[in-house]
Formats: sequence, structure tokens, C-alpha cells
Amino acid sequence: MIQDSKKKTTESNNKNALIKHKNNDSVLTTKSGKSLLTLTDTILKSALKWRQSNQLPTDDSWMDQIWCWADKLEISEDKIPRNKDDLMKLTELNLLNIGFSEIPDSIVNLTNLTNLDLSFNKLSKLPDNIGNLHKLTVLSIGFNKLVSLPPSIGNLKELEILWATANNISELPESISQLSNLTKLILGFNRLTTLPKSIGKLSNLTLLNLSDNQLTALPKNLGLLSNLRQLILSNNWPKGDFKQNCISQIPESIDQHRVEVIL
Repeated sequence: MIQDSKKKTTESNNKNALIKHKNNDSVLTTKSGKSLLTLTDTILKSALKWRQSNQLPTDDSWMDQIWCWADKLEISEDKIPRNKDDLMKLTELNLLNIGFSEIPDSIVNLTNLTNLDLSFNKLSKLPDNIGNLHKLTVLSIGFNKLVSLPPSIGNLKELEILWATANNISELPESISQLSNLTKLILGFNRLTTLPKSIGKLSNLTLLNLSDNQLTALPKNLGLLSNLRQLILSNNWPKGDFKQNCISQIPESIDQHRVEVIL
């Protein structure tokens, strides 16, 4: 009975791992032929990379950067607390209309933020790792001087509202399609000439505002936006030609009985 049990266990293990002999050495491999040692090493490296990208700095120097920046701009302690515990507890950060042209990259370490308002300033770029703010549900960056959005923005899985009106954005990153909870995407008064095809993956989107850009056509897969209720396309003038709105035709894939289209 004991021998039969050992035999079954051995047979079960052999289904997933095999011992191969090469140059008089025994190598334990998976059924696919990969060395288990190689697989283990790959898994450990992947886990370490993930931990490093999601782990906060071990020292508090990044907080000093934020505090120095805030002091220079005379941002009150009500907005940016000058002690560690309160700073880390921040869920809302309203920096509207302060006049700064840059923001410290370390702001992305405030990982409890759910609402970040940077609108009505002079920003030309966002921190590359803005996607570290995993709890963010509202991001307001309208009325700045942004020319692009960092690819990491696709990591904001909880984001519901992205307000980026009145910038100089000429294209959207493909990663925009990863914002699976996004309901409102407001991009009026920018310089968009095309949209990524992946935009059709924003299945929860209800409002898409693309007015006052330089679009001449729309991707057919906008029809995949099953929850879309309003599509604003007015005043799309390519290269400053104000004679007429160049979007005169709406893709047939968009159900205009369900979607209010504003031209």
C-alpha cells in the first residue's frame, strides 16, 4: 500500500517535471523543456522588479522635496501638511491656480490620493510615474501647457474622471485604453489630430469631449463604447482653418439613437 502511494506521487510529479541527462549532468526541467532553476530565477526577478516599482522610498528625503517646493510657493499647510503622518494621509490635493510651472516627481509617493487638482497652472509635463497614484479617481489638469500625457497614466485603474481641457496635447498614449473605470474624458481645446484605436476599450465611458481640436476623422471602434451617452466634436479646425468643422461624418458604428453627438 505504501509503495503504491509513493509510486502514484512519483508519477504525478513526473507529469510536470522531467530529469534530463546532458553531458553526464542531470537537469530538472518542466514538461515544456525549461529548466526549473531558470523559471525560478525569472519569477524572483519579476517579483523584485514589481516590488521596487511599487515600494515607497525607504528615507524621507522625497518629503523634504515636496515641503521645500511648497514653502517656495507659499502653499499653505492646509493643502500640504508639513508633517509626515498627515502628508501620507492626504486623499485630496487641490493645487488649483497657484502658478507653478513644475511639480516635484516625488508627489507620486502620496499614494493615498484619490483626487488631484493641478488645473490652471503652467505645467508643461506631468511626473513620468503619475501612474503610481493607484487610488486616484479624479485627475484635473486643465488649463496648463501640457503637450502629452505620460504612458504610466494607464496604471490609474481607479480613475473615473480625467479633465485635461485647454492644453497643447497633440496625441494620447495607447495606455489610455487601460483606464477601465473612466467615465468622463474631457479633452476639449487641445491639438489632437488623431485618436488611438485603443480608445474603443474604454467600456465605462459615458462622456467624451473632443471639441476644439484638429481632428479630421474618428476611429470606427468608437462604436465599441457601449456606455457612451454624449460625444462632443464641435469646432475641430485642422491647422487653424476656421471655415468649417472637418468632422462632418460620424462612423456608422456609433448609435446616434443612444449617443448624443454634438457637432
